[in-house]
Amino acid sequence: LDQLGLDGEGRLVLIELKNAHAQDAAFVYKAPLQLLQYVHLWHAAMQFAKFRQDLSDLVHAKSSLGMLPGVAVERFDFSEQLRLRPVIGFGEYFTEQKYDPRRDRLEKLVQLINGSDKALPPNVGPIELWEFNGGENGTSLRRMRRVELRT
Repeated sequence: LDQLGLDGEGRLVLIELKNAHAQDAAFVYKAPLQLLQYVHLWHAAMQFAKFRQDLSDLVHAKSSLGMLPGVAVERFDFSEQLRLRPVIGFGEYFTEQKYDPRRDRLEKLVQLINGSDKALPPNVGPIELWEFNGGENGTSLRRMRRVELRT
């Protein structure tokens, strides 16, 4: 898992980052399976009060250092199971080509997982694909946009 985030709806965002143009990009379509493993691990860990307390302490420490806005922290109730938002982020999505078999495989796998009632645990949203606006250098989650799946 590459990054954790907190969204405005009180969800913990689990982010797996991929480069669609890396040397090993032939296997980028397997990213949903990797993220699915992390989702199940985090979902299981959230069952333990000690884990939620440690996560709460981390979030509050980051907020006190100015690394998270205080208003964001107030939206989270760490006393119970947090909802999870799984995301695969790309420095640059498959935008140059109209057809790319890796993109087709990736999107079909995401659709298969999201359409199954057994793949994702309770309190977990569908897997989303995001793209960094501005490429890989100096990326920020604030500059990401959601990529709509083709049907």
